[in-house]
Amino acid sequence: MTAEMAWEGWLIPASEGVFGRGGWSHDVLFVVLFCALVDFVKLLIELMGRSEDRVFHCDPSQVTAVIACRDGAHELPGTIAELQRILPAERVFVVDDASQDGSSDVARRLGCTVFRFEQRKGKSAAINFAVHRVTTPLTLLLDDDTRLGAARLPTSLITDDGFDAVAFHVLPAATAPGRAATRFSARCNVTSTERAWRSASASTT
Repeated sequence: MTAEMAWEGWLIPASEGVFGRGGWSHDVLFVVLFCALVDFVKLLIELMGRSEDRVFHCDPSQVTAVIACRDGAHELPGTIAELQRILPAERVFVVDDASQDGSSDVARRLGCTVFRFEQRKGKSAAINFAVHRVTTPLTLLLDDDTRLGAARLPTSLITDDGFDAVAFHVLPAATAPGRAATRFSARCNVTSTERAWRSASASTT
């Protein structure tokens, strides 16, 4: 069988199976490959559309990290350890949304500034509560299982270049026992604290 024959076999479904050649597994694989191709094309277009490399400076002294947490005691130590490479522990705010696994105690032992809800209020409420207590110009929003790795915070894109917020992708932590793997990447946001205040106030009115 030649490569051309194999390709035609994929493109021209046979009558066997529920949805054609290979049944449903063939269709699922085809959709996955198609989505991967679309993502690759989108990335290629974005890279070709940039006239120059995006250059930024990183100034962690302007940043406070906010972590909304629920039952994240297993993930928090690794996340906080990586944050403490660039931020002092007191500028790592952990908002415990009524966790049952001692997340607050873990964060306190690591020196973080900890707030705890005795009843669950949700991630948005946790973030809104914390940003009103941030005193630095910029706020970094991330989850309890996010690992920054070697990522640099693009602070100058906000302070010098006029952006309100910058989102970037890093890797999530390895899946903890009992928690499903739901993400291939984790999204971090560096935002103007003033903008975060406005957003928080708007969501509560």
